Amino acid sequence: MQYLDRVADQIESDDTPAIQIWVNSDGIPVAANQTTRRFVASRAVVSWDRIVFAADLERWDDVLRSSICDQVSFSGCFRLRRFDNAVRHFIVHGESRFDCDGAYMGHLLAALEITEMTENQLDMDPISHNGNAAVLKRQAMAWHDQLVSAVTVVSTSADILSTSLAAGADADADADGALQEVLRKMTGGCDALRNGIRMLREASRNCRSTEI
Repeated sequence: MQYLDRVADQIESDDTPAIQIWVNSDGIPVAANQTTRRFVASRAVVSWDRIVFAADLERWDDVLRSSICDQVSFSGCFRLRRFDNAVRHFIVHGESRFDCDGAYMGHLLAALEITEMTENQLDMDPISHNGNAAVLKRQAMAWHDQLVSAVTVVSTSADILSTSLAAGADADADADGALQEVLRKMTGGCDALRNGIRMLREASRNCRSTEI
């Protein structure tokens, strides 16, 4: 129980840009960082139906339930509802967590907003597909894998960074160098996310035009 308390306290004090939520083994959100609290304008941890857009709620429940049942990590795009009812697009990564004895403890969720990237259709490189659906499918699968990898890098780096800062690791030069390396990985992950999202969006548009 002390481990869970430490995780919850760490998340509650976290102020990184990404939304972070600790979900227990029953799928219930039990702790949220400050970014999440600002997003929902509440000091209390809100229920899923308060933050997940209604049209995505059933899919969200299915994905979360399946990942908890199998005790595995997951990634996906979901729409979240802000405190002013504005619907925003996020990439959500849920990382399964286990204690030192290997017992499943829950999931740590990290969500990065991509609203502007999904709405902005400018500055996209053209993709040559010649109407070949098979080529588009292979490209989409490859970009999906890159996207999941980038999300993993960002969410894991954010977790490491917040842990190091909470422990006062920036007090010496060696620790400062380690933190800079984590920040470098986060920056690279964010760049990969932007590029992957752009390419996936273009592939989706091309698939629709091919079907028409």
